[in-house]
Amino acid sequence: MTQKKNLEIEKQFDDLTIKDQIRILVRNAAHSHLNLQEIIEEVEKTYLQYLLQENNFSIVRVALFLNLHRNSVNEKIKKYNLKKEKK
Repeated sequence: MTQKKNLEIEKQFDDLTIKDQIRILVRNAAHSHLNLQEIIEEVEKTYLQYLLQENNFSIVRVALFLNLHRNSVNEKIKKYNLKKEKK
């Protein structure tokens, strides 16, 4: 697929509601060889990494946003070996 086509598909995907986006991802995941736990962990890891980057890796801010204790966020950071990405 060309880069232009990918951008068009990405734009269409972005225009969907989050629930519709999740439905598409779930259908695709159902055809993968991942089990449910692996899918859940990948979503959690990706979401946490995104929130940390958006909040300049502030564990307290992310914990407040997720309504979790900061120790729980720290445990997840260690579990997924997440690190602050250089911009």
